[in-house]
Amino acid sequence: MKKIDRKEKAVVVIGSGAGGGTTVYELTKAGIPCVCLEAGRHIKSEEYVNDEWASFSQMAWLDKRTTSGSWRVAKDFPG
Repeated sequence: MKKIDRKEKAVVVIGSGAGGGTTVYELTKAGIPCVCLEAGRHIKSEEYVNDEWASFSQMAWLDKRTTSGSWRVAKDFPG
């Protein structure tokens, strides 16, 4: 894994799903350095199930997710 130089500037993308993965691809194609952070496990191509219903349970977080912290930003800047 490449170490990041603190002086180097890069776009940080959270999540490598459909939106994040596409964004990183397009930015790097344009020569913009990117770092993509992903919480999910790496799925090898031979493990991937080519069926949208089956692959959902393979790639999605199925455990309960909760939010925490302050909702102040949402209250202060609605819409």
